[in-house]
Amino acid sequence: MVTEDSLEISSHKYGEIGIMFRLITSIILLSAPLYLGNTRLGSLPPLLDFLDPSHGVWMISNAEDHPDSILKPVEGLTDKVKIIYDNRQVPHIYAETIEDALRGLGYAVARDRLFQLELQTRATAGTLSEILGKDALPVDRQMRQLGLAWAAEKNHAELDPTSNSYRYQSAYAQGINAWIQGMTISDLPLEYHLLGKEPMEWLPQYAAYLLKRMGWTLSMENTERRTDLAANLVGQDAAKALFPVDSWIQEPIRPNGQTEPRFDLNPLPKPDYPDKDDQESSYLSNLFESLGRSHQDEFAEITLGSNNWAISPSRSVSGNPIIAGDPHLGLSLPSIWYEVHLTVPGELDVYGVTIPGSPAVTIGFNRDVAWTFTNTGSDVMDFYRERINDPHNPQTYLLDDEWHRLEKRLETYLDINGTVIAVDTILHTHRGPVLKENEDVTSLRWTVLEESGELDALSAIAKAQ
Repeated sequence: MVTEDSLEISSHKYGEIGIMFRLITSIILLSAPLYLGNTRLGSLPPLLDFLDPSHGVWMISNAEDHPDSILKPVEGLTDKVKIIYDNRQVPHIYAETIEDALRGLGYAVARDRLFQLELQTRATAGTLSEILGKDALPVDRQMRQLGLAWAAEKNHAELDPTSNSYRYQSAYAQGINAWIQGMTISDLPLEYHLLGKEPMEWLPQYAAYLLKRMGWTLSMENTERRTDLAANLVGQDAAKALFPVDSWIQEPIRPNGQTEPRFDLNPLPKPDYPDKDDQESSYLSNLFESLGRSHQDEFAEITLGSNNWAISPSRSVSGNPIIAGDPHLGLSLPSIWYEVHLTVPGELDVYGVTIPGSPAVTIGFNRDVAWTFTNTGSDVMDFYRERINDPHNPQTYLLDDEWHRLEKRLETYLDINGTVIAVDTILHTHRGPVLKENEDVTSLRWTVLEESGELDALSAIAKAQ
């Protein structure tokens, strides 16, 4: 029997439940946006931080355009440095010493290309996973397997601290870090807002990272592999004729003493039966696949190239010499080049383009000479099959009938939260890093990984007369 009193009690009870349900629902609906707004989703930053009107992406709209000039304190400066931007936004840097000029260059490049500096450095170092997440791990592993950053660190550590290369890299780094330390939230590039990251400190050796990365871009190829793949189609003789080691076409670049042009009147060998070594071809192709280079690239339409030419004063209408450089490096945004003018009274007056990350004008001119570069496509990479003590637990390798210990390099990979996601042990012979394909072990000798003097050469060219 249901009484009026019991109905009243029951109604009151369900009323309390309804209120509690609505309250809990409201809390959930209010909390969810707060939680999502403060939680990183994959590599994306927390939404509330990203849209924060005082510290988020909106502050970019307050960033000033290039001023007519910059005059700010920079650590390490020995005197004032002035940076004047022309109507094309090209910085003209005036300093009393070359090192101060490079501090100004680093400052200007960081102001204009900060994220580009960091991204290309991380790509070389194999640390993209730390800002982009674990999806970048395969690329990071390829770079660390090759050892580009390892070689750059080694080369930099061996520099004489009094050398131009060492001093110029250090000055350039001081300029970059001066911008990073002095910039406001409105100066922070959009990419950092999107990733929820702060810029990393720029170390002097990162200039060497850039040079190694350029070597990877321009010379990560093996001519023997290309010839081998061609031989699989047309035989060895025809393949060697198609891809000669020393082509007469290269004579204008590598003078042989002849004063008259030479023509090779001998016909190319006819295609013959394929000279197939499927196992060897597959082995080399798989090695390159592991390093991010497909064997299909070898016979694709060639779009990457390079050329240059010069005309003497007697052949030009103006009576002045003309030099043209055409490095086919592809279009990119931002550009691979950074145009600049550096002036140091009595020491330097050079105009041209640098590559962000390099404290030197790569292509340009001074008051006396102009210069440019081209990629000759030289053979700078060799593979060596190694005999090791145990394919499953390699410790030593055989060289000249003696066993030598393999060097080991431990590589640890982190994600965006700083959590370890992978660890690799990279082996080295005296030639270079060891690459494994099943139980076969191959070492790589590549001039890119060896000591080089690009910065010394570029610095000297800039002052040439």
